[in-house]
Amino acid sequence: MKTKFNAHLMMKTGSIVILFFIILTLSACGGGQATKADSEPVIKDSRLNKSYGTVLIQKVDIDQQTQTDNPTAVSDYENNLLSELRSKNLSAELEKQSVLKDKKQNTLAVKTKVLSLRIVSGSTRFWFGAAAGKSDMIVEIKLIDNKTGNIVREKVLSTANNPFAAVWVGGGSDKSLPADMGKIVASYIIAVMP
Repeated sequence: MKTKFNAHLMMKTGSIVILFFIILTLSACGGGQATKADSEPVIKDSRLNKSYGTVLIQKVDIDQQTQTDNPTAVSDYENNLLSELRSKNLSAELEKQSVLKDKKQNTLAVKTKVLSLRIVSGSTRFWFGAAAGKSDMIVEIKLIDNKTGNIVREKVLSTANNPFAAVWVGGGSDKSLPADMGKIVASYIIAVMP
């Protein structure tokens, strides 16, 4: 009789544990689709006083170790920033110098400094899943009137991914973080343009 009771108790406990893991897994998914409001930052800054015909992206300031650890981060960021600006009919150029020598009129220079960048590697995400933590990126941008050299706007922007969602997409949201930041910065520039 006791063996029958133990077997029944073990089955009941096992069912509860399985149910718990199913609920935990489903709650990690987020339960819905991202909307446009979720994917674009809410900009509350006022518009710039002057309209600019060209946006010039200066060389990104990133420390050597971060660049070594993430060799494609800067190019992914720059490429998406440029393509987003161009998709909104803004003339955008990439300048590979940190100091601009040509004082072009009607040009807004964008100086980016990477303050923090952590991208969880694919193998770490595979073995440790959500326990590997989130990937995140923090940048400081300065919008500079190219003719005068005056900083017309200074802003720190950040983005991070959901580690549970990163597991479900095989680390794709980890790898796309710099590209996503390029879109966020572009959205900010577009939002403050008169």
